[in-house]
Amino acid sequence: MRSTSRLLLFGGLFAGLTTAGALWALSRAPVRARDLAAVLLGRPAALLAVIGLSCVAIYATDVLRYRSLGRAVGTHVDWKAGLDSSVANFLFSWVFPGSTFGAPATIYMLGRRRVPWDAAVVIAFAKAFTGVAVIVVASLVFVALGLGPAYDRSVVGILVFGGTVFTTLFGFLVAAAFRPEPARRFVARVFGRLARRFGRGGVLTAFERTTTQSIDRLVRLRSGGVWPLVDLLATHVLYFAAFGAFGVALLHAFGGDVGVRSFAAVIVYLMFTYLAPTPGGAGFAEAMAIPFFGPLLPADKAVMFVLCFRGLTLYLQVGIGVPYLLFAGGLREIVSRAARRDE
Repeated sequence: MRSTSRLLLFGGLFAGLTTAGALWALSRAPVRARDLAAVLLGRPAALLAVIGLSCVAIYATDVLRYRSLGRAVGTHVDWKAGLDSSVANFLFSWVFPGSTFGAPATIYMLGRRRVPWDAAVVIAFAKAFTGVAVIVVASLVFVALGLGPAYDRSVVGILVFGGTVFTTLFGFLVAAAFRPEPARRFVARVFGRLARRFGRGGVLTAFERTTTQSIDRLVRLRSGGVWPLVDLLATHVLYFAAFGAFGVALLHAFGGDVGVRSFAAVIVYLMFTYLAPTPGGAGFAEAMAIPFFGPLLPADKAVMFVLCFRGLTLYLQVGIGVPYLLFAGGLREIVSRAARRDE
């Protein structure tokens, strides 16, 4: 009952935040239903083909990421295990706080497909962390080169601050993976000083444990050499390129230009949704439609684009995830495991 209550609570929170963000965007630029229908139904066959291909591409490239990570840690992840994990991770990472439910979803689905549990833990951690690193670095490069649209200063500030914080953290952990023992001693000294100053509470202990575990997992990830990491980088690039290509196609449907600037805008927007403080960027992602895409589209079409893009790349994955896991199994077990871990 407790795990079911959490499921309903976080699902309701996600829906509420998403609705609030969408209503805020609509209050800035009202959208008429007939205008949206005209765009979506103008060429229905072409639209359905693009949606279908993008959905297949996103899932296929995500499965490739799992298989690549499996090779990097010396274990085999078959296509079925990768697909189960992809569907589960999308659902629980988008709707619920990823640190609570995303990793247990991935670990459980890999484990039930006979991937060793220790390897599943490394894969779950490394996929999330290295994937965010790729999108953050790519987005900061786009912003620095001026390839995105003319963002508002507040938007640029948020992106640069959040991206820099994450890049700094990732840089430390990567360096620690090559010099693990000095890094562990450094972490112990830092958290020891914090404990003497503020007391060793549960939160501080959890942060220290998470940092140390992150170092250990990155050490294992790099132990296979350079080529598995190159393979992983390539699959990350393919995955985000699938999102970017679909975003450009949808922008074009709403009257936007096809080009590097549009692609960069979609990638930078994706980074924002990853760094936003709510599950899947719910609320923030919808509310920021005009600041991100107003320079590329009229205000009302920018709102329509974001709602459609989110609907077809995030809400659709949530819609697929629930019946898929009910049929394939694992939904109740994942929630129960996540609930037990937090107790």
